[in-house]
Amino acid sequence: MSTSPPTEFDKMNIRSVYIMPMMDLSFQRLVSAACGAGFVILCESEYLCWKLFKQKNMFFLACQLAILSSAVESALTSLIFFIPGLRILSMFIVELLIRFIMQASYPIMMLFRLRIICYVHLIFMLIPIFQAALWVGLRCFLVDWYLTRNDHDYRIYSIIQPIATVMFTIQNIAINVFFIILAKKKFENTIHVKNVIIINIIVILLECVVVTTEFLFLTTWDLISTVAQIKVRLELSVLVYIVEPHIPQI
Repeated sequence: MSTSPPTEFDKMNIRSVYIMPMMDLSFQRLVSAACGAGFVILCESEYLCWKLFKQKNMFFLACQLAILSSAVESALTSLIFFIPGLRILSMFIVELLIRFIMQASYPIMMLFRLRIICYVHLIFMLIPIFQAALWVGLRCFLVDWYLTRNDHDYRIYSIIQPIATVMFTIQNIAINVFFIILAKKKFENTIHVKNVIIINIIVILLECVVVTTEFLFLTTWDLISTVAQIKVRLELSVLVYIVEPHIPQI
């Protein structure tokens, strides 16, 4: 009796059944630690956000969407890691919606930060939304692969996904680099300008770490959402330095 070669889906199942248990304990501890750290970051971010914005405007809404969506996405991916049976269509749809909000709100949050110190046309606020919609469309191929075991969908996703990842990374790094240039000009006489620049450099390094991890390593748990929480928290730290002198413009 002839046997067909194993598909990529079968290979993934083999890894999860035979290979993952050997690293299960240490990796579960890592995920659990990330969950605990994510909760602490959520509390700190919420405290800073509510303390920073006395008026609940669009800037406050963008920050809230970035904070909550990254926290919920981190919780969902961790939950799916511990309970593989939750990999069903309804859970994937919820995760897609949350990830769309996360991918759109964080760049908008950074663009609003730029809008405090210089003129940024509102049309630029739509670019992250379009990119996030593109990511959701690409992610549908991966969801279909999970549900149907169709290798064709996975091949399409594996080819196009790196392009989307690079686009997101370039977008976020470009905003941070542009802000560093402006910070040197606008805040050259401010005592906290070095802290602002250092935080932006840390965020750029985190973006590079995420890209490197996604290209070099394949895991069943998504690191991006946890790193997104850290980036949002760092973004709020930058806002602490620059918002108060520009309150009338907000």
